[in-house]
Amino acid sequence: MEREFDVAGFVDRLQDDGVLPDTCSMVAQPHPADLLAAFQNGERRLVYARYRDSPNAPAYFLVNGTAGDPALRKWVAENLECLISDCPDPRLSLVHRSRSGRRDGFAHRSGSGSHASEGLFHQQAKAMLIAWVDRQYPHINAVPEMPTPLRERRADVMLTWPDGRRAAVEVQYAALTVAAWERRHESYLAEGVTPIWLLGHSGPYLRSARPRSYELPESVAGQVQVQALHEAMTEAGAPVLWVNPLDQSIATPWVCTQVAGRKLAVSVSPGGDRRAHIRVDPLDACRLDPTRGLISPAMDHLARLRAAFADRLAQDATRPLPPPASPRVNAELISTDNAQREKILAQHEVWLASDVRAQFVRMFGEIPELFSKTHAEQDQIEAYPEMWRCILYQALIHGRRLQYLTYDDCFAVLDSHGIDQGPTRRTAIHSFLRHLEEQGILYMPRYGGGAVRIMVLRPLRTLAEGADVLHTDGSAPMTSS
Repeated sequence: MEREFDVAGFVDRLQDDGVLPDTCSMVAQPHPADLLAAFQNGERRLVYARYRDSPNAPAYFLVNGTAGDPALRKWVAENLECLISDCPDPRLSLVHRSRSGRRDGFAHRSGSGSHASEGLFHQQAKAMLIAWVDRQYPHINAVPEMPTPLRERRADVMLTWPDGRRAAVEVQYAALTVAAWERRHESYLAEGVTPIWLLGHSGPYLRSARPRSYELPESVAGQVQVQALHEAMTEAGAPVLWVNPLDQSIATPWVCTQVAGRKLAVSVSPGGDRRAHIRVDPLDACRLDPTRGLISPAMDHLARLRAAFADRLAQDATRPLPPPASPRVNAELISTDNAQREKILAQHEVWLASDVRAQFVRMFGEIPELFSKTHAEQDQIEAYPEMWRCILYQALIHGRRLQYLTYDDCFAVLDSHGIDQGPTRRTAIHSFLRHLEEQGILYMPRYGGGAVRIMVLRPLRTLAEGADVLHTDGSAPMTSS
């Protein structure tokens, strides 16, 4: 008999062993809406400056709250200048704004310094990365605007390791089509250069999620829209990361989904959820790798848990097989007479041997709880409950995001499998579909008869699609309110 994998018990064991930490062990994060607003802050501050006598040295970063120091103000006026190369008057002074809750910054002389936001953020992000590499990785050579070996591309910042391996950092604030991004990305790979893409915290690639017509605005507060470029990046194996040079931070997206009936936080994936949460980490907490590029703490955490998940999955494969009948079947057998007992056993045997069950075990590792949990009003259809629920899900919901189904579709599918539905079939099916709606899988209008259109919102993610598990607590992974 094929062995079922107990995902819920497996995750519980990971938590008991300390492999999956609880929310308190994660880096504390503000409320999601506040987190996104802070990362997207609309301030246009110049916080990096270059040294007049060493313009090619790593740029000077102005720590917030220090601009009120008279000695520093004098030193800045004598030693620093604007880092924008074509600035007509690069002389700078300090502006102390932190007392009013705003960011300290450098200021140009009156009538100069009107640099476009996109260019200002882009140049400061480059300066931030060069200074960070110089400070954290002195053995890595960081050079701005350096061409690739075949001169096919020019990186915003080229990183070269002592053994000759290279990574090209591309800071992307300007709009870029998916096709153009793919050409650039593949060009770097063809020359043996690891591309690192950092999308801008301001501009076209970080947009707040929009509520759907049936959602309240607060239900998507703090979430961002997953765009076509983000999906193309994940499909190509390039992590989606955003950069904010003003506070020297990196944001990583994640989505809340269901794997085998459990709420989990996973990385964004092609064709997945169109909205995501973000986790923001300081750049100093990130690290560099010549083949993987820039790795945020969230990505590191993800990799560790993925490895732990795989190890424990292998260990579980060696555990003894469970008894043939599930606890639910045993309970049913105890509470029924002989005729009903034989009927339940016969239905269960048909289910164990069915192709549908085999496919679900391959997809989810076990039969998700939302299909196996007992619901008395759903047990009015003449088939083993897990079986007819899984048949409906496979035929009408799996892989059909944003498509529609009706009660009549459900009746037809069960008819095609020879399942006797009886006079109360609508009640049983309605109860099951409502349960799926509670899990965020469907949206059901509150009106209509058999032809009412029910929308598929978010099918369950399979183990293959949702293996990148970050955290599970059934509520708000990757953040603590």
